[in-house]
Amino acid sequence: MFLRRHVKDCPECATYFSRMSAVMETLDQLQRVQPPEDFTVLVMRRLLDGLDAARPAAQDARGRHNLLFLAAAGIGVAMALAVAVVRWALGREAENKLIAAGSA
Repeated sequence: MFLRRHVKDCPECATYFSRMSAVMETLDQLQRVQPPEDFTVLVMRRLLDGLDAARPAAQDARGRHNLLFLAAAGIGVAMALAVAVVRWALGREAENKLIAAGSA
């Protein structure tokens, strides 16, 4: 009763209620359509076909990503080795200078 009274007294809600009633009546008049018996099978087959088609592209992208990662790791290892060799060589050079200075 409270809602009926409110809709009767409130022009905004009355308009909204009228529009919603019209929508509901229209929906009630629509005919229900039955899907074909194999509808679910067809939809699932299309979904699986779509997944199968997308799978090689994803694998190719993953392969490129792995290759880039390996290349970056290789460059990092090469740089670390170069720094280590230079430090070792500089250390040997300094050691040789100390030995030469000590024997002089």
